[in-house]
Amino acid sequence: MVAENAAASEWQEVEKRNLLNLFKLTIKALIDSSVCNGGRSLNSTHKPLQQFLAVLERILQHALLPARTSPSLTGYSKNFWSGLDKMDRMSNNCTEILQSVRSLPDIKTGVGRGRAWLRFAMMQKRLADYFEMLAANRHQLADVYSPRAMLLDEECMAVMTGNLVAINVIEYNFVPREEDLDNLTVVIDLSPFLKDGNYLERFVPSNDEESVEASAEIASLIEQRNYSEEINKKLRNQLDEAVAKHAESEQARVEKGFACEGLELKLEAMKGERDSLKEKVRSMEEEARRREELVQADIQVERDTIQGMNRSLDELYQETKQRLAQEITLRQEAEAEVELQIGMRQEAEVATKLLENDIHEKQDVLVSLRQQLADIKQLNIQLYAQSQELQTQLDHKNQLVKELESKSFSFNDTLRDLETDVKISEQDKQAAMETARKLGAQIADRDNIISSLETDLTIEREWRTTLQAEKDSLVARIDKLQTIADRVPSLEQRLTEVQAHNDQMSKTIAEYEQSLADMGDKVRQQAETLDVLKEIEDQKGWIDDKLVKNCMSCECAFSATIRKHHCRNCGNVVCHSCSSNKIKLPSGKDPVRVCDACKSKLVQPK
Repeated sequence: MVAENAAASEWQEVEKRNLLNLFKLTIKALIDSSVCNGGRSLNSTHKPLQQFLAVLERILQHALLPARTSPSLTGYSKNFWSGLDKMDRMSNNCTEILQSVRSLPDIKTGVGRGRAWLRFAMMQKRLADYFEMLAANRHQLADVYSPRAMLLDEECMAVMTGNLVAINVIEYNFVPREEDLDNLTVVIDLSPFLKDGNYLERFVPSNDEESVEASAEIASLIEQRNYSEEINKKLRNQLDEAVAKHAESEQARVEKGFACEGLELKLEAMKGERDSLKEKVRSMEEEARRREELVQADIQVERDTIQGMNRSLDELYQETKQRLAQEITLRQEAEAEVELQIGMRQEAEVATKLLENDIHEKQDVLVSLRQQLADIKQLNIQLYAQSQELQTQLDHKNQLVKELESKSFSFNDTLRDLETDVKISEQDKQAAMETARKLGAQIADRDNIISSLETDLTIEREWRTTLQAEKDSLVARIDKLQTIADRVPSLEQRLTEVQAHNDQMSKTIAEYEQSLADMGDKVRQQAETLDVLKEIEDQKGWIDDKLVKNCMSCECAFSATIRKHHCRNCGNVVCHSCSSNKIKLPSGKDPVRVCDACKSKLVQPK
């Protein structure tokens, strides 16, 4: 093994010296032919140029690493393009030429790309620069070439770089697209050099040196002949290996033919199974289509029933809306009458002190009502969550009918309560007109209470709107309940329990509606107080809370839990967090609600 490695190393050294001599000879012949050609550009058909490219390609292939797997027929694991392709990592100046070579569409092999790279480099007249760059970065080629390669030999690279500078004066005209660089046959013709001897550094010998020079030329010729014989022997061995591999490939092709016949038989059997499966899928699709048509018919019937119920509910809503408009008209008339009584405010100074005690009592009542309202809201939220969980288990037909009937009865009760409230409000209006005469100029603190009550009323209206939206969502979920129609027998007992729970919830809602009616009475009793302060509100730029959806201080959105409040100083609509302060204003003697910005301005030291 050691002897074989030593022989291979000696063979590579001999080949390196011969290639270096051939490199010098071909460069001299190329320069001489260019001078004889009159300095005109050389193309790919020029014989000395072809010989120079063949020798340069053989130098780039010298001592390539052997194949790891599947060695090629040429005996090289890699072609010399593997090393040239790494030049863009060595310098950015090589990127352009590499991109040009990679973009050639007709070249498929690495050898073809390497030949194209040599031709582009010679046309750019930068071949010497590229070889100098390879010499400076030869450590990056260690995975492509063995240590004895010419491209890794510093002395050889220096000699070649110096000689390549001399050919930069020659003009070249290559057309890589017109040449079949992938299949180009490269042959090094040694006959011109064997005929005329070595002309690397020719000079006219003197008479004393003729015999020595002749001996040197004979030794060079013998060495070149041995080199040619070694190359021919190597090519014969490679040809024998190629013939053996061709025979193996023919045997493998015959075996694959038998395997293909077996696969064709299996394919025919699979086609029959595929046709039977298609028939089964077609029958299943028809059955699914029939079931879908039956379900769509049932859904349409349910949809028509729900639409009829919605129309009846819309009519009830319109009647309620009309009654509310009449109540607003009566309120506006009351406002006009109160404006006529403003001049009598002086007579109400004596009654103010008595009325203040009454107001404090009412404030305590309002606090308790708010607490009850919060408890009722919490109870409603819990009841709503429970009803949502139970609705997924109920029969859609019976449950929808019972829920809509329960809600219809509750709406009728609400309407009757509203009619009663309207009659009571008319009676209270007469009493309020008498009480309005006793009001004075120093009742500004009542504004806070009235604003809070109006906000609560607005929240309750929004809550009713939310209930309406919940009703619409219940209608939308009817379609989803179709899938549990087969579970009716197991849910009958659960349905009885839910009905009892719904009755209890209806009673709770009726009590809540009654509390809302009582609160409306309180609101109407205090409405006249708000009208008395109308002039003061206009002076402060009072903003209508119906036009405001977000807090004018922190911009948070108002909702059922975040209520609206008016600042008594600037009139802006803010949330509770931004108006939790109460201070005395010049227009009143008691502390009133103001926003954080007004508080900072009013308490700032002068």
